[in-house]
Amino acid sequence: METKAKYTKKRRRAAKKAVRTALALLLAAIVTLGGIFAAKKNGLIKGYIFGIFCRYICAVLSGVIFFGEYAPEGFNAFTWSIWYNFTYVAVEGAISVALLCIPQVKHMFERLRASLD
Repeated sequence: METKAKYTKKRRRAAKKAVRTALALLLAAIVTLGGIFAAKKNGLIKGYIFGIFCRYICAVLSGVIFFGEYAPEGFNAFTWSIWYNFTYVAVEGAISVALLCIPQVKHMFERLRASLD
C-alpha cells in the first residue's frame, strides 16, 4: 500500500512538472505574438499590454493548478489566484506603460528598432 502511495505521489509530481513546462512554453509562444502590433501606432505599448495580459492569464492558470491548495480559507483557488496575481502584474504593467509613455524612452526604442531594421 505504501509503495502505491509513493508511486502515485511521483506520478502527480511528474504530471505537475509537465504542466508547468507546457505553461512556460505556451506563455513564451503567446507573449511573442505581441510583435503583431509592431507596425502599428504605439505598437510597443499595445504589444506590451497584450503580452502582460497573456502573462496574467498564464499566472492565474498556474496559480490554480499548482498553488490552489495554499489559498486562504474562504477563497477558492481560482478567485485567490485572480486577485493574488492581479496585485503584482497590474502594478508592474502600469509602471511599465508609464515608463514607455515617456518621450525619451519612446524615442530610444524607436531608434533601436530603426537600427535593427
